[in-house]
Amino acid sequence: MTAKGWMLVMLGVIIGVGLYYAYTNYYAPPAQQVPQYTPPSEIPLASLEETYDYEGTHTSFDFSSDVGSDGSVSAEADEYADITIYNNDTRDAQNVIISLRNSITGKNGLPTALQKDELEAYITITSGYTTRTIYLYKDGKFQNFDLGTIQKNSQVTFRFTIKLKEADPDTFVDGRTYHINLFVIQGNKYYDTIEMVLDT
Repeated sequence: MTAKGWMLVMLGVIIGVGLYYAYTNYYAPPAQQVPQYTPPSEIPLASLEETYDYEGTHTSFDFSSDVGSDGSVSAEADEYADITIYNNDTRDAQNVIISLRNSITGKNGLPTALQKDELEAYITITSGYTTRTIYLYKDGKFQNFDLGTIQKNSQVTFRFTIKLKEADPDTFVDGRTYHINLFVIQGNKYYDTIEMVLDT
């Protein structure tokens, strides 16, 4: 090999060693980015919409002809409203429950004067060929309806019914109007209120 050839080889070795030394002593590779986990949060329901089987601008349960002047009920009677909940969000709404008691605020949606064994409030919901009935108030006790998940861009429809059973005098008060709140609760953070009126 000629002297010129050896010089080129040596120059290449020197350059290689120099680059390696610079890399190992001065070059610091960028810190590795560790993805941060963000836990999923409850998604507030986008909107509520009620559809009614009667005329009116609000949900009204009219028992004025069923409750006697002495506060009795001579025959069983019921009124209902069909309610549709829309989730217009881009994510699923999880952990949704329907209740007459608000676990977030502690508010009671059924007035004390109506908390009688002779009053029942329940939900019926149909899925395919199956219809379920879930009591929200019965025999003086409150219960929740665990609706679960409402898929994104979807809706759920159910029927909310209030029933008055036969009752003795002074069970109810004739000629009164009561405000009832049905709560749609998601997790422990979000809720919506469906406002209703009951007349005796």
